[in-house]
Amino acid sequence: QSLALIRGIVMDNGSRDIRIVAQPQTYSSHENLTREIKMEIYELNKPSHPCYRAIVQIGKRLPSPPLYDSGVLCGLRPFPMTVDDMYRRWLFHGPCFQGISTIEGINQQGICAFLLPSLPDQCLNQNTGSRWLIDPVLLDCSLQLAILWERFHYDMTPLPTGFKSYRRFGSPSDSPVRCSLEAYPRSGG
Repeated sequence: QSLALIRGIVMDNGSRDIRIVAQPQTYSSHENLTREIKMEIYELNKPSHPCYRAIVQIGKRLPSPPLYDSGVLCGLRPFPMTVDDMYRRWLFHGPCFQGISTIEGINQQGICAFLLPSLPDQCLNQNTGSRWLIDPVLLDCSLQLAILWERFHYDMTPLPTGFKSYRRFGSPSDSPVRCSLEAYPRSGG
């Protein structure tokens, strides 16, 4: 339901030992959700402060997606650079997380792009043949769109560190995903 990056985990040449703490919170009947759990991830060598914190809701089935009103993203203008230039000049992501394939357009209210789903085998040092429940590359690319929107309009680089709510309505497919990011600017960016 929510996620906060508190200090992150840096992977320097290899693996890191972590501890995951899950604490049951409440029961809920909203949209067939049955349990709310507080999750925290710690590095074992720094056990006093969490790296990430989230509230997760676990249920028997996924909720139905709401209808999306795409009217906010009418009148999109072309993005002024290629995807390669964008990753070279404005973003800092390595090859594994370079999942934006095409920018459809941008305006004052947001940005729209096509994102490429990933597989665990592309991101991990294992050949599992499995699929993600939540694709970390798709999730990160949606935050990359926030960086691009802010750079385009205000020449500033935000570093998104969390979100209020993430709702999963299904599993990622192999097809590119159209992602629309709506932005609500405040004074000065």
